[in-house]
Amino acid sequence: MASDDWFIELLEEEKDTLDDNTCPLPSRQNDAFEECCELLREDATSLAKGSKQRRSSRLQVRTLLTDVFLGLGPDFSLLCSLAAPDTRLATVGVIRSTG
Repeated sequence: MASDDWFIELLEEEKDTLDDNTCPLPSRQNDAFEECCELLREDATSLAKGSKQRRSSRLQVRTLLTDVFLGLGPDFSLLCSLAAPDTRLATVGVIRSTG
């Protein structure tokens, strides 16, 4: 299994849970989406409050989500935000930038 196959599997699982008639998102998905939105709203001051490791991880996730949004569009960016917690998304960013 490739190192990022887990992420692709999570994306597929999340895609399967989406339903055109479901509004609003179920609470777990809404919480994940809100967490990603909060992360994207952070500025240098709020990022500086965390540890160096946390700051680095959150910057990697922000970069990944921004790249996905700009490169693949908002739908796929939403799937990414729903598919995995920030800590796992940060590892996708590392794989992407080094792989």
